Amino acid sequence: MRTFLPLLVALVLAPLAHGAENLALGRPYTLSPAPNYEYCTESGDAAQLTDGAYTMGYFWTQPTTVGWSKVSPVVITIDLGADVPIDGVSFSTAARIEAGAHWPRAIFLRVSTDGRQWYDAGELLGLATAQGFVLNAEVGPHGHMARNYRADGLAAHGRYIAFVVAPSGDYCFCDEIEVYRGPDSLLSQAATGKALASPEEGFEKALSDSQMSQVILADAAAIGRDLAQSSLPPERKKAFQDEMLAVLQGPVDAPPLAYYETFPLNETHRKVLELANIATGIGTVFNWFADLTQVVPEAFPQEGSVLELVITPCGHLRPLSDERILEMVIADIRKLLPGARDAEVLKSRLVRDRQGIFAQRPHMDRYRPTQRTPLDNLYLCGDFTMAGHSAGMEGAVVSGKLATSAILLDKMQVVEDYVEHPHFSHGLIPFIKYGQPALLALLALRMLKNKLSKA
Repeated sequence: MRTFLPLLVALVLAPLAHGAENLALGRPYTLSPAPNYEYCTESGDAAQLTDGAYTMGYFWTQPTTVGWSKVSPVVITIDLGADVPIDGVSFSTAARIEAGAHWPRAIFLRVSTDGRQWYDAGELLGLATAQGFVLNAEVGPHGHMARNYRADGLAAHGRYIAFVVAPSGDYCFCDEIEVYRGPDSLLSQAATGKALASPEEGFEKALSDSQMSQVILADAAAIGRDLAQSSLPPERKKAFQDEMLAVLQGPVDAPPLAYYETFPLNETHRKVLELANIATGIGTVFNWFADLTQVVPEAFPQEGSVLELVITPCGHLRPLSDERILEMVIADIRKLLPGARDAEVLKSRLVRDRQGIFAQRPHMDRYRPTQRTPLDNLYLCGDFTMAGHSAGMEGAVVSGKLATSAILLDKMQVVEDYVEHPHFSHGLIPFIKYGQPALLALLALRMLKNKLSKA
């Protein structure tokens, strides 16, 4: 499956403030299936999502809230009255995790001019995340959390717009939907993508693909915001921003397997993270860093940031004291992230791991065993085996894939190559493989020539 990630300019620009006309205000809509959450379902559900009134008080029992229980997907289709240009949308909802009311997994936007042919206009959660519009949820007076997902720059048009919601738990709630008018030039824009017979057509496949897109967009958005705040020269920022947009505006390969079990998720995600490492590692003593409050918020729920940084290779720093290395790291953080310049360092710790990554000596690979062994039914995997990588996480993963391929071939006569092999025509690989030996040979000849001339 090849999908596209739209609205990418917002990754590096400030969120747009919209004062545009709400096209959905007072417009009729249909609900499929009918709302069935007993504590807020009543006759007013047919008009409350576009009446301009947001829920106040205990969210789940107010008449301004519309709710569903144990159904998926939920399709809300709004009739805008005429073919109109659409720039953005918003979807107001709430959650209370301990009660089983979770945030939606995805909200797909579909548009149609005639109500018969529908076209995809994006996935709201991913777009809102990319544009920085998904902020920390506001906690209501009764313990629920309210959140308004909003995205601008849809560049779509239609008389009908459908919100196809995938709940992540047993419940789905909404109290207001808004649709924002775009420039009239959008009306002449031809529809792109596959025409769908209904808003929910292809829902399961789209849901599977969207999980990966949301992760990629969230990572790209975080990188874009960090880059915008960094102290890099403007021309370097612009170069990285342009390259990031070029990466994300292309197609995304969505593998049919459980892609969320591997990291990075695909080639696009690899390029995004590669750009992040390059952009954030320029001129710093550390190679990469992560804010653990963003990566694993359930383990680090406190305010502020908890940064984990890695320095490798680090032989040149080994003679320095822990205090001196920490001073260098903190200075680089303040230089890289202006938002950290006034932050107070509450706690820091340096861990010296002499065997964290092995520095291999030439020709040592000959001593690493392959995945097959002389013993029947015994196969080896682990970073110590021959896997084409150094002894580390990457080597361990590849060794497992090589062992799987060997077992399938030996025991089931199934040829399956699970390893993604590198392209030796890119980057520095051709120089390392071919140019470096040639250069060394030329240097040796030059030295020999000089020695003979002196003799």
